[in-house]
Amino acid sequence: CREAREANLSEREKAPSAEQGAKTLGVRALLAQALDELPARTRMVFLSCYVDGETQSTVAKRLGVSERTVRNDLVQALLHVQTLIPA
Repeated sequence: CREAREANLSEREKAPSAEQGAKTLGVRALLAQALDELPARTRMVFLSCYVDGETQSTVAKRLGVSERTVRNDLVQALLHVQTLIPA
């Protein structure tokens, strides 16, 4: 019983607080808004690189654009996200 109580306490200590959970949801909502505001290709490049883990080279080939275009799209996306989500 003691071990179970200690494990339960340990799990609660690891769990985010309600305030942290609310902040996370707020950031996710802002990120979703920022991504929705991006041009379609820029959004696709961002998601492909940062969510799907594709390389810039792979994304460029798949979309039929240069790697420089992919990098420019990533910069545009990151700058836009940064304007909506404070550090």
